[in-house]
Amino acid sequence: MILKMSKPPQQELLEFLNYDPLTGIVTWKKAKSNRVRIGDVAGNRATPGHLQIKFNGQTLQLHAVIWCMVYGYWPDLLDHEDTVKTNNRLNNLREATSVQNAQNRNIRSDNISAYKGVNKKPNGRYRSRIWNGTKNITLGTFATPKEAAEAYDKAAINVFGQFALTNKSLGLL
Repeated sequence: MILKMSKPPQQELLEFLNYDPLTGIVTWKKAKSNRVRIGDVAGNRATPGHLQIKFNGQTLQLHAVIWCMVYGYWPDLLDHEDTVKTNNRLNNLREATSVQNAQNRNIRSDNISAYKGVNKKPNGRYRSRIWNGTKNITLGTFATPKEAAEAYDKAAINVFGQFALTNKSLGLL
């Protein structure tokens, strides 16, 4: 049987760490090991790009540590509003569902249409689709990729509200 360790409480985090909400930087207030000095910046880049920290033998996402330090509880899931995974300024962090978090992603690297939610059909027209969390919804086919992108943006705002990362907000329209 694998025992799951509980995450440290807010009080313990505040005892060892300082957080600057304007810069998003966490520093050590007290040394937790001989590899850490007081004043050192806490956290290292993890594989998916987020910053992580070792604390009490656990590897923790730094943005979740920050949330607990500020609000006193561990969130289920956090989203970086600007999509920059290392920007841990408090005004850039928000709680999200997995669907909302997935929506707030940049254009896919394999996208050849140059617009989010748009792909080119073999007949030369452009299809616009959006994932609503349970299924892909086809929004229509259009003569130009720009028209398809505009349809995607309208649907994204309708479905995801403040979590919508549109072609316009990405500077593509």
